[in-house]
Amino acid sequence: MGKISTDFFDAAAGALFIPYWDFWSGEIGGLRRKELARLLECQWRDNTRHELSQVLGFAWYAHQHSPYYRERGPAPTTMEEFSKLPILTKDEIRAHGPAMFSDEFKPSELVQSKTGGSTGVALNVFCDRVCQQQRNAAALRGDLWSGWKLGETRGALWGNPPVPSGLKARARAHLFDRLVFLDTIEMSAASMDRFIELLLARNVRTLYGHAHSLYVFANHVALRGGAGLAIRSIISTSMILLPPERARIEQVFGCRVTDRYGCEEASLIASECERHEGLHVNSDHVYLEVLRPDGTPAAAGEEGAVVVTEYINHGQPLLRYAVGDVTVRLGRDCGCGRRRPLLERVIGRTADFLVKKDGALVAGVSLVERTLTAIPGLAQMQIIQDNVGELVINIVADDKFTDETERRLTAEMERAFGDVKVRINRGDKLQQEKNGKYRFAICRVATRYQEAAR
Repeated sequence: MGKISTDFFDAAAGALFIPYWDFWSGEIGGLRRKELARLLECQWRDNTRHELSQVLGFAWYAHQHSPYYRERGPAPTTMEEFSKLPILTKDEIRAHGPAMFSDEFKPSELVQSKTGGSTGVALNVFCDRVCQQQRNAAALRGDLWSGWKLGETRGALWGNPPVPSGLKARARAHLFDRLVFLDTIEMSAASMDRFIELLLARNVRTLYGHAHSLYVFANHVALRGGAGLAIRSIISTSMILLPPERARIEQVFGCRVTDRYGCEEASLIASECERHEGLHVNSDHVYLEVLRPDGTPAAAGEEGAVVVTEYINHGQPLLRYAVGDVTVRLGRDCGCGRRRPLLERVIGRTADFLVKKDGALVAGVSLVERTLTAIPGLAQMQIIQDNVGELVINIVADDKFTDETERRLTAEMERAFGDVKVRINRGDKLQQEKNGKYRFAICRVATRYQEAAR
């Protein structure tokens, strides 16, 4: 398919196929598109008063309709009272998740996500279908900020990409989702070369994916002399984007990287715009607090823990949820003119890539998440690689753990790495770092991409 043909099809997808699918194919009557239009229109106005009103209304809803919150007393009527509500932790969600569901929804009506998260701890979360479409709209707005245009095919660097089965799923993938994937579980030279061929064939100009996966791919493209790609926008998500990695990606592709921050539990939290002067908080959907260890608000420029209330999720309300990350809030506005609070950066660790015997790389974030979500019995896990061909896996088991869990875990590692020696250690907890988190993948083997980037 030539450039003119792909450009024409992209334009047709944006103007015809996607709006049609939004309205007629189970996407709640075009709600995603309506919400996107609202978000684009209101982003220039200060929404502080509206946001605080929404937060208090949402807290009232949670206390009226969720047994978990109803048992904890009356709903707050002021933001001062709201700020005194207990911080919600991942352990609380694991212990009481179904009790948080709204009584206005049947469990079967909620959309489930299971994530390994940045700390490698499995967690089930739910949202209602209206919330899901509103989340999708916010993500689309962030995509548009990057320079991507609705309907254009994107190249996605992601673990465990979906494989459509059936006519409707294949039609959706081709006409609506518009993605071509590089599975970050298998980032070999051959798989990345095949991905380059796909990008060229589809005239792809936007890349989307894990921060470090983009960095690895950029180094591979550099080794191929640019490979003839004409990328004009890049969206980095899911992992911390380190400044040296950002610089390398931008150098190789000749365009800016749009950094995005979110989590499975609350979806999009903040995103850069085209000015790249900080990350705009998605205050149209999320109320964000940045707190010191004593629970008081951190000042601008001061590090603090991320606590969010996604006030559009009525299916499983999460009030004052501690994401587990640390961020820095900016005390100024962005030059773009959008009236949304800014974050300077999100502080944390990037995932290490693990190395196969043939030199191919495996994204630790994807492997840990896939394993936690696929194999019952694993509450936490950490992979350590000191030598090629050897893996040490530290796990914390839950009540579903059996001998089969270990067998499946070993088989999963062998599937990803081929001939590999696996040693599994069970314990009550994993060793944490000073900030209270731990690295889910630790690789002490140098890669050719590290050498190429020097």
